[in-house]
Amino acid sequence: MVAIHPEHFLPCGSVLSIFHSGSSTPTNYVSAKDRRLRESFEPQSNPLPAFHHTPENRSKFNHINIFLVVLNAEVKFHRYLQMITQNPPTTPLPNNVLNLMHLTVKLVDLLYWKPVPTKGSPGEPVFIKETEYHQRNLSRTRQSNKKFDFPADMDLETRKAYGRALMSGHGVLPPFQLCEPSPLNMFI
Repeated sequence: MVAIHPEHFLPCGSVLSIFHSGSSTPTNYVSAKDRRLRESFEPQSNPLPAFHHTPENRSKFNHINIFLVVLNAEVKFHRYLQMITQNPPTTPLPNNVLNLMHLTVKLVDLLYWKPVPTKGSPGEPVFIKETEYHQRNLSRTRQSNKKFDFPADMDLETRKAYGRALMSGHGVLPPFQLCEPSPLNMFI
């Protein structure tokens, strides 16, 4: 878990209580002076440890789709990295957190935007087969309205920005429209 804005995540001395395995009492974490979540405000105190994904502890219905978690994190990290480029914070996030953000952005870039397998890898024949299939069916795909195609003149960075906007819900109408203001509107 990365608290991009720890002072907003835990304002005014609020605490995050975490029950570690084997313990019946929680450990409280606060936003420390170095902008990390720690056991106290001092940078020398223990930081919030990394969470470990343990799918065997969850029912199949409650398994986490790690690819969706990474996509969501990339959208937020990309926005944060753009924001600090334009308006740097007085106290930056620690280097290892910034490195994690950059690596997450790079991972999503490799997985979803430039998925070219290395020569001789198990993914190479699959990639070649998919590329040939798409080239054969290019004219038929363009005639179909069922498949979404980016405009032909849209460059890679614009497609990424458009994809991030769609993934974060921008430009999407809610599933239903309410006639009068309702508390439900807060959750749509």
